[in-house]
Amino acid sequence: MKVNDLVIWHGHAALITELYESKVWRTSTQDKAVNFGAIEPEPFARIFVKGYLHGVPLVDLKPINETR
Repeated sequence: MKVNDLVIWHGHAALITELYESKVWRTSTQDKAVNFGAIEPEPFARIFVKGYLHGVPLVDLKPINETR
């Protein structure tokens, strides 16, 4: 994925405005005691959806196929 790609997030169309790396602690797969020193950054995207910007991990986004 790259900037200006259209994606689906939580069932809504969104536009990628920025790509960056950040850390996220997933309590569903990791311990509940947060330790950001124990994890590596992962790819994130800033997306514009429904009038707001959100920072989300790339793995949570689904690309929209624009070819017709």
